[in-house]
Amino acid sequence: MRVILLHLSAMGFCVAGLINPVIGLLGYMWYSLMRPDALAWTEGQYPYSLMLAAVTLFGAWRYAGNLGGWITNPFVWSLLLMQPPILLSILYAPKPDLAWAAYGKFFKILVICLLIPLLVQTEKHLRWVLLLMVVSLGTLGFKFGLFGLRSGGVHIETGLGGFMSDNNTLAMALVMAFPMIWFARGLVEEKWQKTALVVVAFTTVVAVIMSHSRAAALTLGVVYLFMSARSKHKVAMAMMAVILSLPAVYLVKDSFFKRMKTLENPEAEGSAKERMGYARAAVKMWKDYPAFGVGFGTENWALLSSGYLGRKNVQGHVVHNNYLQTAVDSGTAAFVLLCLQLFGAIGWLGLSAGRMRRLAPDKEVYPRMLQLALIAFSFCSLFASRTDYDFYYYLIMATGSWMIVERNEILARVYAPAAQAEPLSPDPATAPAGVTAGPASYVTAEREAGKRQPRWARERDLPRRAA
Repeated sequence: MRVILLHLSAMGFCVAGLINPVIGLLGYMWYSLMRPDALAWTEGQYPYSLMLAAVTLFGAWRYAGNLGGWITNPFVWSLLLMQPPILLSILYAPKPDLAWAAYGKFFKILVICLLIPLLVQTEKHLRWVLLLMVVSLGTLGFKFGLFGLRSGGVHIETGLGGFMSDNNTLAMALVMAFPMIWFARGLVEEKWQKTALVVVAFTTVVAVIMSHSRAAALTLGVVYLFMSARSKHKVAMAMMAVILSLPAVYLVKDSFFKRMKTLENPEAEGSAKERMGYARAAVKMWKDYPAFGVGFGTENWALLSSGYLGRKNVQGHVVHNNYLQTAVDSGTAAFVLLCLQLFGAIGWLGLSAGRMRRLAPDKEVYPRMLQLALIAFSFCSLFASRTDYDFYYYLIMATGSWMIVERNEILARVYAPAAQAEPLSPDPATAPAGVTAGPASYVTAEREAGKRQPRWARERDLPRRAA
């Protein structure tokens, strides 16, 4: 039955993707995030991911008219500018073949990610994309969380393969998805849908806690703090965090607190001590290869790390820190660009949420859910190497799509009405000699609204933008 449902769902997305490439894009993201092939125990047996990518690319030409917004999007450029240092790291790698193999897999993700700001430039399509992420990862959170509750508390030790291959990587995906699931209540209208999202948020928290991932547990606390700080009802939000977490913590309290206690003295605990050793080795290797790193994809790092660890890296462990992994793999320039991309997106989304709170409060949910998911990634990736993580790049490119949607929203609510309004000043009857009346400008409209003019909005753009 699972295999039949997999075939029907994947083929349905493929057929619909031929009609509308946005649906093909949604199908590809669904396949990569929810991993229905793994849920059907047929991982890697069917080429549906490739088929969904093909139909999406085939239909993308119909959106060529969106290239103007795509090519001027700073988040698109942040991803494109990362490629030269990555490619240089491959060319100068000790074993280029290992790096090329890793980049070949990443390139497929890169192409699809770059399609997101091209195909998704309306609020409706962006809502589809975000809800698709919520449903895909929320399904996994519900599955693992419900299993933990029905079992009376378990230690989740496995994932689904791919980018969620173990308990730590699964927990990272779920803790990033949790704030999106919570805020997605603002994207649906029916009461039963909102209730379902609360239930899924609860089971997702249960799954994160029962994974016993220290990084994910700490990140969950950070997410709670940001959610409470942004909420109008801070005490209620803090109480809700306790309510969501307490049942799972109670069920696994002995093993969970024993696991968390190792954070008090990392040097005394085996895996934590080992990870600190990897971090020190990565810093030493980065100093020896500061310009281009040792090659994208962690394989060259694993090959050279034994000489820096003082012992053999038998299992080929990664650095367990995404920032250091990027620096040691692809060099200083790639590290700087990653930080600019990630923290620039977080900061811009915060400013965008403030603008939406003033202009369109019902739209604030979009930047908030993206911002908190990226905040979760920024903290959790201190303890995991995720240099080619598809979910992260989906979020960055969805941020690029939101930039386009927000721009259109502001134009529709502020600047377009200002361009069509009667002249605000000067009054033709009282204007001094030599001063002529004209249409209300962007600057005047912004001043009347009591807000600062965005840098991209210029008075000289009025005729083109108003049109």
